[in-house]
Formats: sequence, structure tokens, C-alpha cells
Amino acid sequence: MGRFSKLETQTRKAAAAVQDLPAPKQGAEPLTFDGMMREADLRFHGGDYVKALRWYSQALSEDNTRQEPWVGQVFALLFQSQYREATVWAQRAVTVFPNDPLILSLHGLVFAMQGMAKRGLATSDYGMSQGSTDPRCWVARGWILLESENENWRMCFARAADVAQADQWRVHMLMGLILERYRKWVNAIEHYEAAVNQHTGSFFLWHRLGVCQARLGLARKAFEAQEHALNLKPGYAPAERELRRLGGFPIGAMFAWIRNIFSRPKPQ
Repeated sequence: MGRFSKLETQTRKAAAAVQDLPAPKQGAEPLTFDGMMREADLRFHGGDYVKALRWYSQALSEDNTRQEPWVGQVFALLFQSQYREATVWAQRAVTVFPNDPLILSLHGLVFAMQGMAKRGLATSDYGMSQGSTDPRCWVARGWILLESENENWRMCFARAADVAQADQWRVHMLMGLILERYRKWVNAIEHYEAAVNQHTGSFFLWHRLGVCQARLGLARKAFEAQEHALNLKPGYAPAERELRRLGGFPIGAMFAWIRNIFSRPKPQ
């Protein structure tokens, strides 16, 4: 089997998945590359990684010479813990962008997520040496260090926040999602709060903020955050489940306090 034959098979499968996407309504925006990316990013920032992947794949089938769909594809796979698939897409992206700092940083990240921390850091070092100002390079490096239990992740995430300019909330969201995976609730809340302060209309950010607050026993704040999410997106099932789990007040607050006593997170 050729070097990229398996990779090509994976690419064709992902491209075929876009057949499940709805056809545009009459009078709707044509399915241009930019339109596909808007749809993909909308799903990604709403936590619907499956549909986001379909749209990123569609965008790649339209134009694979642009960086963003590759980046979105890899991040969406990583947040689903599909590390082998993320490696496939990161390797393919490197063949298209061999010296791109962000693509190389993501390549290093997928190495680290598959247990190759030293190789991941080395690849990240090389990517950073290319001189990128993209804050997601720092996000990727911070994630590598988190996976390695290296406290220098804090410096990387702080640097990412400093470098971020337009749409800074997106960078804070990424860092919140990553920190939540490692049960660093306090740090995740800090980034979710920064994100939601800049983008108050995101049901997904309010939901994730509420989840982390509940894990710390902050039941009232968690309840209010989930209510915000439902006000923004009525019927949003994850927020409804969290509200049922909290159980209302004052009983919900009491149970959240008890849970907090028996499952305190490790010191940050």
C-alpha cells in the first residue's frame, strides 16, 4: 500500500460525509468556500463537531490550498478524542503547508496526544521557530505541555491571550475547552468568562461555563449559566440535562455542595 493510499481513503470517506448536509434553500447563500467555512465555524463554536467536520471537509473539497479548514478539521477531531484521524489530517496538511507554523504546531500536538511528547515538543519548537503570530500556536503548545503535566502550559496560554487580537473570545474558548478536559475547573472558568464577556450571545459558552461552575459546587451560578444557554437556544438538550442534574434550588445547591466536598479538583 502506498504511503498516502490509506490517507486518501480517509479523505474520500470524509468528503463523502458531506452528502448528508442539507441542500441550500432557495434564495440562500450559495455554497461558496467562505459560506462553507461560516457554516463549519458556526457548528464548531456551538460544540457540534460532527457537523463541523462535514463542513470543513466540504470546504477542503472546494479549496484545499487555504489553511483554515485544515486547522478546523484537526481541532474538531482532537476535541472528539479521535487522535488517529487527527494525525491523518495533520500529516496531510503538512504536505500542503510544510513550513506553516500553525500547521506544524498542530502536527506536534497530535504527536503528543498519541504519547509522543518529545516528538510533539520538537515539532512545536520547529513550528514556533517559523515566526508565527497566530495565538493558536501557543494554544497548541500549551496543550502539549498540559498533556505532559508540565506547568509551563500557563505561560503558553497567557501568551496566547496576549497575542490574540480580533475574535479573542475564540482563543479563550479553545483554552477553556482544553482545560476542562483536564479537570482544571478554575482555569477553565476564567477563560470561559473572558470568552462570554466578549461574545455574550453564545449558548455553547454559557453551557460550558455552567458545567465547570457546577463541578466546583457553584450551583447558583451554574444554574443561571444554563438558563442563559436555554434562553439563547430553547430546547438545547445539554443545558436541559445540566439543569435537571442541578435539580433547582435550594436542593440543587445542597447536592452540588456535597459533590464538591467528595470530588474536589486537584490544586491548580
